[in-house]
Amino acid sequence: MSRLVILLILLIVAGCGAPEGTDFDQDLYRDEDGIVRVKKDNSLFTGKAYLLVCEECAEPLFMYWPVHFVGEYKDGIPNGTFWFPKLGNQDDSFQYRDREEEKQIIYECGKVINGDA
Repeated sequence: MSRLVILLILLIVAGCGAPEGTDFDQDLYRDEDGIVRVKKDNSLFTGKAYLLVCEECAEPLFMYWPVHFVGEYKDGIPNGTFWFPKLGNQDDSFQYRDREEEKQIIYECGKVINGDA
């Protein structure tokens, strides 16, 4: 089997551990009111988002996706489950595939309804 075929198979299999949703740094921003918006058209963001530690640090070949947070938004505000590093420091990160073991906060319309804020 050629090296190219092996590499393609590894990329397909390893890519399954990638974060779901939108890359916050690439596609979103927080406006002056703290509302999350889509960069390309300034619309309110609804969906899942994640913030990678850095593009260069994320190596999908080894399913290594270090994130600062993963969460859900509705109309630009937190609404749903968010995962943060257990320690809670701003610069901390965790492996996306291990998010269920991290700090979990559930928001409803921007307010914490379950978890440690």
